[in-house]
Amino acid sequence: MSDLDDNIQIVSLSAKDSAGLKFISDCYVRGLEEENQSSPLSSWRQLTADASQKIFCYFQQVLSSEHLKQVVYVAKMGDQFIGYIYVFVRKCEGEIPNEIGVINGLYISELFRNRGVAQFLLNKALTWFKSYGIAYTELTVNIGNDAAKSFWKKNGFNVCEYLLSKRI
Repeated sequence: MSDLDDNIQIVSLSAKDSAGLKFISDCYVRGLEEENQSSPLSSWRQLTADASQKIFCYFQQVLSSEHLKQVVYVAKMGDQFIGYIYVFVRKCEGEIPNEIGVINGLYISELFRNRGVAQFLLNKALTWFKSYGIAYTELTVNIGNDAAKSFWKKNGFNVCEYLLSKRI
């Protein structure tokens, strides 16, 4: 990704950054739509008409909390947002380790996929986890998202359990 290295900036998103919040909420919706298209097994998850606004408010609230260990990093080229990663620390009471890192979302705009942006964001997130003494991290990937599964496997992530779902 040497042609992009000098042009990409990774910054922590603030709850007051309306443009950034709109970007990640729109990306979150696009990501769910892409997942529904890639796997009929997840198509039971339908989006409401106001999904983007609700996700905007969710991230605004989460990023305003001082009690949570969490961060959203956004990748930017100039003033243009091109990707984000959302990570947080989850408590595991009665377990060792008693905290693990959770990668709850990684999304790259289509024009910037396969150009190393996701790797930049992941590296930043892993450094953030390490700053909190986190030694393990986990995430979920849609069963039909082969590109994501390949990316995570390339970065040393392994399948350790399966998430099963059923419509009732």
